[in-house]
Amino acid sequence: MLHGAGLGGLAGDVGRMEGWVHAEAVVAGSPSPSTRSAWTALGDFEVYTRPGWPGRAMRRAIALPVGPSVDMFSPAATADLVEIPGVGVGVNQREAALVSERTRRASELILACGSPWGELIERFVSVLVVRHDPGLNGFSSSSTRLALRRAVLRNVHHPLASDADVADGIVHEAVHMILDHWELAQPLVLGDANPHEPALVSPWSGRELDTNTFVQACFVWCALFHFWVAALRQGLLGADAAIPIIRRRASGFLADPPLEARLEKRRHVLGEDVIPAVRSLRLRVLEALTVV
Repeated sequence: MLHGAGLGGLAGDVGRMEGWVHAEAVVAGSPSPSTRSAWTALGDFEVYTRPGWPGRAMRRAIALPVGPSVDMFSPAATADLVEIPGVGVGVNQREAALVSERTRRASELILACGSPWGELIERFVSVLVVRHDPGLNGFSSSSTRLALRRAVLRNVHHPLASDADVADGIVHEAVHMILDHWELAQPLVLGDANPHEPALVSPWSGRELDTNTFVQACFVWCALFHFWVAALRQGLLGADAAIPIIRRRASGFLADPPLEARLEKRRHVLGEDVIPAVRSLRLRVLEALTVV
């Protein structure tokens, strides 16, 4: 996980990784020859060193009841991140306290939905990088396969954000991470689509998506649908709150034409199991809707 390393040139990437190794050595209690301060790769410890002093590691991240730590203070929280939209500025004390409480409650909600959801976060998410993005009016989440196991949450502290929004964002990015790991061995999309073909439009957001993003979205929205059905069945949300969330996540599976029909013109660039899998996802959601 390189936090999007690669676009800054080899020297910058090597320097970044040297800092990680130095910081991890100090955290592990080993002396390090470096005299510079540094952060661990996950942003959970900041290390201070000076000549003739072995260094001191200070934990800066918040530990959650499940899986990942919450990084609000490392360079990843404020620096430009490759393939991650928006900007990041430092959080103040009030915002940090709200982030801590909201991410804790969101993780507890995920755990309460059942062991599969807690295991999902535990196995596939190592760190939640929380960014204050003054250009975004609300909450959003992002991730990139350039930094596997890192989810970026923007404006967790925002007045328009809720515990449910944060839980939804964490699960959303965790499913992308499963798919990104899967695609290291078996890509969902095997080639480039014809650039003259019309874009695939998401029936959930209305945005134009490339083929891979569209396919991944089918899996992500299916998972979110089942997650909130589980939350409703566990009594974690009342019906008045849960039903609109569930309906929104089911909407793309109810759209016409069906998802698999939208992918037919991309069949030549898709893995052979992709269209049957997307059809199966849609049918499972439709079946579940009959008993919600």
